[in-house]
Amino acid sequence: MSAAGALLHPWWREAWLHRRWMQMTTVRITLALAFAVPALAVGRLVSGPALRDRFGTAVEVIVANPGLVALLAGAGTWWATRRVTQSRLDALEQGWWRAAPVPAASLDVVVLAHALLIAAMSMACVLGATGALAWLGARTLPWPAMWAAGTAIVLGAGLAGLLVAWRCRHPPVAYRAGVRVPIWSPPWPRSSHAPHVFDWQRREALLRWRRGGSAWLVGIVVALTPGGADPRVVAGLVLMAGMAGWFGTVLHASGDVARDARATLRATPMSGMRLRRATLGYPVFALLATCGGFILGVALAGSATLPLWAAVAVLMSARGVRSLWHAGRTA
Repeated sequence: MSAAGALLHPWWREAWLHRRWMQMTTVRITLALAFAVPALAVGRLVSGPALRDRFGTAVEVIVANPGLVALLAGAGTWWATRRVTQSRLDALEQGWWRAAPVPAASLDVVVLAHALLIAAMSMACVLGATGALAWLGARTLPWPAMWAAGTAIVLGAGLAGLLVAWRCRHPPVAYRAGVRVPIWSPPWPRSSHAPHVFDWQRREALLRWRRGGSAWLVGIVVALTPGGADPRVVAGLVLMAGMAGWFGTVLHASGDVARDARATLRATPMSGMRLRRATLGYPVFALLATCGGFILGVALAGSATLPLWAAVAVLMSARGVRSLWHAGRTA
């Protein structure tokens, strides 16, 4: 076997033999283009001068803020690369491939290939979205901003790949779980059938939040706030962003705990409805607390951005809601 062949992990052959995912990806891309291209053409034909001016304004904003576009593109690529490559490495290191006599460098090749693929997909998405805006707004493509975004995407994917590869070679010796003791424990009524699920969800959500869960939302608000903004408005926006991020973290943690509780209580004679009621206690408390925070944020900053942060909270909690629903349905 050649040196190049020795660096290829046998998983590549398995992926090629079971390449149904490639066929499904090709079909999805084809369907997306089949809908997107006619939709863009129709939008260009029916759009009036006012709508074209709005699209043109969006392009001008991109031209005026190439650094912000590059920052968002690089951060998104870094997050996606780190998540996808770490998931793939976990599957190769913890699955049945763990016992395979493969060199450690073959895992680095897997990380590099995934990083390059995600970088290429990110570039295609940014270029396609910006090109569509420029075409609908009768503007030229902002190439300087695209070059900056492309550089940030390459750097984000490369840094994330290096971080995942380094952690693969240097795993943590001792895992520090963190502190789960709350500052204030809510006096919420516990379920009589599974009274410890509420505290389990609260501890897991508290641990994830203290590790920095969804703190990037507050960072985006602070970064986009102009220097001369009203402090009350800034405080209201930061409060709503923080509540949206906290609610999403709580729902994700509660959903994961609900899934684990379903597996733990599978052999007990507990109905799905009772388990669902037990797992909804802390999410309902979090929903009420989030609504109270939003009301205070509206009092400080006004109601203009309330729909935006409400939509962000709903999107970030979608996976947790799904896990909570399945916990009771399949118990």
